[in-house]
Parts: sequence; structure tokens; C-alpha cells
Amino acid sequence: MSQTSQTSEFPSAPEDDSVEDLCKKTLKSRIFLGEFREKRLVPELNSYRDVIVVSARTEAAIANDLDIVHDKLVDLHAGGDVQWIGLTRNTGQRVKGLESVSVWTELDSFHTFGTYWFQIKTIRFRSNEILLKLKVLRSVDDVVPQQDSQELPFKWEDIDWPVVEQLGRHIYTWTAQQARSVVTSLLSIRISMVQVVSYIKMFIFLAITAVVSLFHVTRAIGEFGLRFITESRRCIHTLMPLFLGIIDFFTKIVGGFYMLIAMVWRDSINLRGRNNLQALPAPSRRWRPQFTPPRRINY
Repeated sequence: MSQTSQTSEFPSAPEDDSVEDLCKKTLKSRIFLGEFREKRLVPELNSYRDVIVVSARTEAAIANDLDIVHDKLVDLHAGGDVQWIGLTRNTGQRVKGLESVSVWTELDSFHTFGTYWFQIKTIRFRSNEILLKLKVLRSVDDVVPQQDSQELPFKWEDIDWPVVEQLGRHIYTWTAQQARSVVTSLLSIRISMVQVVSYIKMFIFLAITAVVSLFHVTRAIGEFGLRFITESRRCIHTLMPLFLGIIDFFTKIVGGFYMLIAMVWRDSINLRGRNNLQALPAPSRRWRPQFTPPRRINY
């Protein structure tokens, strides 16, 4: 049985143990079902706390222990120390003489409002607060995954061979009875010579009809094939000039486009050459020495 289903009693504290140790021994690692109802501001602490309501209807044992711990802590700090205790009673909710208890705590992570399974990790005694540290185990709405059934290995020893043999006998007996009944019904039919002749005539008529039909079908398929080939040849012969004309038309368009590009490129080259010639300065005249033939000296 779980801890929540058992009716626990608050143990008597030894004289040498403090109330803090007694509270930890009583509540630590306890699992209970609680409802995360709201998140409220505590003016004394100037901080928010998560409110977990422990119902006395479903968790009577833990609610009783929390109530006793609350009374012990109130009596302990009733003197001069002013500490905020994270346990309160809900006086409006009383079941069988017990009141539901609200636990004001700080959850480790974000959780939506709802019913969860909680576990008390420890009790922290701070300078201005006494806090129960809780751990969220899982939500009540979570579906427990079902374990897949393991397939048992096949063993020949597990087969009930007498049953299989009996089943085979029943199948053999039923098959023999059906075959016997079919043979008996065939032998009971009276066949006359007139019926045999009519059956032979009908068979010959069906065979001749099938052969003639096959001949006509083959002839029709052959004629259709020859006509299709002839018409295809005529169509190709008629459309070939048109196809060649279309190809020639697109060839001329592409050739004219390339000729246009070549002419534009040539004009741009010629214009650039003329501009370069105009930009060059005129050549300067240099002094050239005149060649004078040597004079002859007559002696």
C-alpha cells in the first residue's frame, strides 16, 4: 500500500530532538495527491508562491500530518520570532472533522493549473519563512503507457498434436464424402444418344465459329495496319515541306540576328578608330640635315 492510503500517526518527539527535525522526519519523501490551484502574492515576503491544496477527502493522512506540523510550528514560533509558515487551513472545506490544507511553495518549473502527484523533498527553515519544497511527479491526466505484449517464441512442443490429427481426420472424411456425392450424382444422370449427338454438333458449331471469327479479326487488324501505314506516309509527305519551311524561317531569323550584331559591332569598332585618329596630335616637323657632296680639290 502507498503512503497516501495508510493512516499515519504523528510520532512523539524525543526530548533531545528539535521540532524542525521532527517535522522533516514526518513529512520528508511523503507522496500525496494535490491540486495546483493558483499563484498568489505573499505580502509578508513580497514574493509569489504556488498554492497546492491537499484535500482531506482523498488525502486524509497527509492532511492530518500537515495540520499537526502547522500547529507545532505555530507553537514553536509563537514567541518573538515572526516567520511566515507555508501551511494554511481551509476552514470552509471540512470532511470528517478534518480541514483541507494549502501548501504555499515554490515549484521548480512551470506547470499549468490542475491535479498532480507531489512528493515532499524537504522543509526549509529560512530567516523569515518556513517552506515545504515539493517535487512534481506527474499529472493525473497523463496516460500511463501500456507495455507492449511480448511475443512468445514458437515451439513445436506447444502444439497439441492429437487435436491436429483429429482435425485432419475430419477434413479427410468431409472431402471423401463430397467427392463420393459428386461421383454419385454424375453417375445417376441418364445420357441418351440424341443428347450426345446434339452436344457434338454444338461443339463443332462453336469451334467453326471461333475459327471464322479469329480469321475475320486477323484480316481486319491487317487491313487497319496497312491503311494506317499508307495514311501516315501521305501525311509525312505532305507535312515535310511545311516542316522544312518552318526550319528555314527560324534559321533565317537567327542568321539575321547574328548579322545585325556583327554590323553593330563593326560600326562601333570603326567609330572608335576614327575618334582615336582625331585625338592624335599632328606629327611635328624635325630638322633633317642636308647632304652636300664633298668638293673636289684640284692640285
